[in-house]
Amino acid sequence: MESKDLALKLAYCDNEDDVISTLCEAGVWSDPNRWRPFGDVENNWSTIGNQQSEAEAALVEKIVNSIDAMLMRECLKQGVQPDSDAAPKSIAEAMETYFQIRGGKLQDLTAGERTSLAKSVVLAATGYKPTEGSGYPCITIADCGEGQTPRRMPETILSISRSNKLKVPFVQGKFNMGGTGVLRFCGEHSFQLIISRRCPEIPNDGDPTFNRWGFTIVRRERPRDGTNRRSSMVTYLVDEDGEILSFDAPDGIEIIPTSKGGYETMLYGMYCKMYEFHMSARSNINMNLYSRLSTLLPNLAYPVYLDECRSFRAHTMFRTLSGLNVRLSDQARSAETNNIEESLSAFFDVEGQKLSATVYVFKKKTDKGKDVDASQFR
Repeated sequence: MESKDLALKLAYCDNEDDVISTLCEAGVWSDPNRWRPFGDVENNWSTIGNQQSEAEAALVEKIVNSIDAMLMRECLKQGVQPDSDAAPKSIAEAMETYFQIRGGKLQDLTAGERTSLAKSVVLAATGYKPTEGSGYPCITIADCGEGQTPRRMPETILSISRSNKLKVPFVQGKFNMGGTGVLRFCGEHSFQLIISRRCPEIPNDGDPTFNRWGFTIVRRERPRDGTNRRSSMVTYLVDEDGEILSFDAPDGIEIIPTSKGGYETMLYGMYCKMYEFHMSARSNINMNLYSRLSTLLPNLAYPVYLDECRSFRAHTMFRTLSGLNVRLSDQARSAETNNIEESLSAFFDVEGQKLSATVYVFKKKTDKGKDVDASQFR
């Protein structure tokens, strides 16, 4: 099976059984020479399997990586090294410099402007619904950020504990876990499909794979009888030479699921699909997952487009995630939904570390839902 065909077929799978069948059909599932240890470390489960304790918190890591990639893309397009003195010194400065958002404050944008931005980072749900038994949905995150070349993938998104972004001041992801926190929540086999292509507007530094798509699928291999290995190992699919599989598709590939039906074309960036993702809430992602992510990402640097591609009955199948602070700001400005009595800023100094906080006081409601004068509760 050609690399492009295999990548597309895996992208269209929505459960682990179909993934295994596809890999068996390609003749790679049981071939140990076609699987390389994640991070080139055999004892990698001790790191990968001991991160976030909650699926939604692990998903935050993926979202942060996509937002970082958007900012890195704009910096690199201008020929500026992200860790140089010429680069922005903060996320807010980067958002203002690259996206003309004053102070990086998303709350200053209209809802329509945030949605327009958000379509560059998509989080989509496909596969199982709660009414279909015990199955879990697949979660896809796709961005049109910097992307990686096939040659760079083992050194970046498939690496562990390198200092790739440690000295970049305008990104959030610093610890180089390769977004691996989600793996323990990805079904029985921890399948994660990764497809990427470098943004063509970024100057080529001589990489011969610059214009090609790279792809792999990550899996968890548990200890088997007859081996000396005592713990699981995470591996990823490679070609016969142990390198990342790659293919040409200059006009893009149709792999981004959409609630409108079918798939939209991806031209470059990063695509990650997590199969049978064990979230606590399996309902429409625009409800419980949206609320949970808003809380976990109160000061979201860049908006995210949530697209529910399963056949739920809902007023809308998509929603823009902008973080809790933007939600509260929008609420405070609305005459119909405002239930905020007061807000104030606070600053703390904890062992030399300066922290800021915003405190919101909500209005008290009667049993009939009517506002009560909050002054009587002070």
